[in-house]
Amino acid sequence: MIEQDFRPLVVLYGYRSKKNTLNFVGRKGLIILSGKSTTIQNILRLCNGFNNVGDITHKLRTVSPEEVTKFLLLFEQQGIVCDSRNLHLRFHEDSANPTKFSRDLGVDGVSDILRSDRLRKRDGRVIQIPNPISSSVLDVIQNRKSTRAFQPGQISLNKLSGILEATYSIGKNKHWSVASGGGMYPLDLYLIVPNDDQQVPRGIHRWNPEKRSLIMVSGKNPSVWLSKTFNAKTLLENVACVLCIVANFKRSTMKYANRGYRLVLLEAGHATQNTYLFCAEQNIGIVECCGFADEELAKELGLIFPEEAVLTTLIIGKINRKKYASISDQEMSETAERLRHMLVGHNKPIEDVSFLDLEVMGYTMPMWAAVATYRPIHGYATKIMLRNKVAFATGSNSNETLIKVLAEGFERCALEQNRSDQKESALNLGEPFLDPRVLVPYSNAQFKNLRGVTQFDPRRKIDWVIGSRRATGERVWVPMELVYYATEQMKCELKLCYQASSSGVAAHLDKEIAIETALYELIERDAFTVTWYSKRQVNSINHEYLPLDLRDRISEWKRLGYNVSMLDLTLDGPPVILAIIWSRKKRPAICSGAACKPNFVDATLKAFNEAEFMAMTWHDYRRKTRMSILDIKCPEDHGAFYLDPKNLVYVDWLLEAEESDVIRKNFKGDLQYLDPVVVDITPKDHACGLSVMRVLSEKLMPINFGHGNEHRGHSRMNMLSFKWSEKYPSTPHFFA
Repeated sequence: MIEQDFRPLVVLYGYRSKKNTLNFVGRKGLIILSGKSTTIQNILRLCNGFNNVGDITHKLRTVSPEEVTKFLLLFEQQGIVCDSRNLHLRFHEDSANPTKFSRDLGVDGVSDILRSDRLRKRDGRVIQIPNPISSSVLDVIQNRKSTRAFQPGQISLNKLSGILEATYSIGKNKHWSVASGGGMYPLDLYLIVPNDDQQVPRGIHRWNPEKRSLIMVSGKNPSVWLSKTFNAKTLLENVACVLCIVANFKRSTMKYANRGYRLVLLEAGHATQNTYLFCAEQNIGIVECCGFADEELAKELGLIFPEEAVLTTLIIGKINRKKYASISDQEMSETAERLRHMLVGHNKPIEDVSFLDLEVMGYTMPMWAAVATYRPIHGYATKIMLRNKVAFATGSNSNETLIKVLAEGFERCALEQNRSDQKESALNLGEPFLDPRVLVPYSNAQFKNLRGVTQFDPRRKIDWVIGSRRATGERVWVPMELVYYATEQMKCELKLCYQASSSGVAAHLDKEIAIETALYELIERDAFTVTWYSKRQVNSINHEYLPLDLRDRISEWKRLGYNVSMLDLTLDGPPVILAIIWSRKKRPAICSGAACKPNFVDATLKAFNEAEFMAMTWHDYRRKTRMSILDIKCPEDHGAFYLDPKNLVYVDWLLEAEESDVIRKNFKGDLQYLDPVVVDITPKDHACGLSVMRVLSEKLMPINFGHGNEHRGHSRMNMLSFKWSEKYPSTPHFFA
């Protein structure tokens, strides 16, 4: 509803594109208004920020008051005009995180600023000032500092009371703890307690300075969303609480209009400094953090954004004196920016990177998510590669997610840049080689049905890539098609015995970590594949034994009408967890994620993150035609087939797994028993610091994609004393 005192000011550029159409350049693209263009222009000419609705109506006698009001409401909703006295709200939205408009200075650009003169030099008479008088206030100011490493421990209620009193309160003399323009006092304090080890209960509390009390406004677990909202990881470790300084802008701007916005910011600065000084006196750790996501934090606090907004936050806890500063977040930020600069852009491996804000029916994924579009090698890419030239990643903050998605995209690029270290027959190599008949065996019957694949012949000359046994360093030759994607050129020129996937490939700044990651992925896929084809009995993990944050996220999916199964697929090595989000009534019917980690909790979290990401991204996927099992050819098809609840009949045996209270112990063994072969496939023309490693093991069953592509002759089933549950061809799995 538009009030009569509304004073519209045009804030977007507009132009006539057709006879009766006006276009406006908005922040999210063109805003197109069709029809009555003359009337629209006449109204907008009067929107100078001084005329109110009555003035405009009076000056436009040919347009009815109702029509003027209707158009002004439309203009405001589209962001074409705003009240001239509320320009600060538009600025506040534009300056919110994640930033819409930014300066991409990079690490070197920031360093240049820090090395430059702080202020412009001025000429004039110099007057030397003596040392100040002794003052306890100055002593406290000298001790004021930011803490970036905390240790577990309580902040007593008395000290917490002092923090709140110092920040924003009314004293015994009826004076407030800060000055306020016009005596408006527009600030509002919210206290986030992320853990249950404090004297104040876990949740979100609002400070009432008039009554000196806290009101719990939410009992939900804040630690579920805290890292994502604050885009930080190490900074939030072991914190006692987060104090949010919130503004109700209207209280000041109703009196001072846009200048009231400045006064509110000044007041927040006064309050923040008070908190710092009290914490310095009481030896409490504190650091100001403005890197939060404005709208997301406002939503969690129950604010009406942007009229009510968080201006700054103060992270508070016990000082960790053994760790003077944690720079992990800063190091991660610098690494992320360096990789982005080297890998993303024109003629670089990755075309573009974007962050995804994943939400389903009011539930927002409490993790950062990103997608990278990588650049296929010209003339090499197959149709499937061109369709699926994307990499995905999730993380607890944007920098971690950016590093992961860039590494994933670079890995996919590396898989297309095949190299041949030698062309020879296996019989004439004169050195050990990986035999496809052992690593990825197919039966004779399968070769009749598989397109683009022929039997391995040790007498035929093929392309080989050099690798090595991880345990001994022994040189091992590997057929090129077991290492790289089957590109269009390879399919045309070579008789391939296999078409490789990305399973068992990883990229990392540390080569050894890349190898470990790839090997754990092989173990994960082996456990899933063996379980699927043998239909062996597995147990569902009792949710009560899962971390609290994970239980809260599972509860959200249950609220949305989905079930969540956490299955233990561990075989003879590290913990392997399969997370399944499923429903017999909704689409997608089933989405899953799997993970293998030495630590059981880490495996459960990674598996669930993958499953949740899949459920979010597949939620709106709709296939035009219904699929049959015979249509399954690539990883995407496996996921698409199981979108339909009718196909859950193939998964019932897994969804009905018996619940168990037994929790796997963390793995402390050695993976050398798998005798893996490692191949370095890092592209030599991109010195970004990432190593891309392919790991293979004859002792693990590789996952397959496509109908009828299972590796029937693999020794893994016999090794574990399992049998194939179906005759060839088996029902395709749901792993996408």
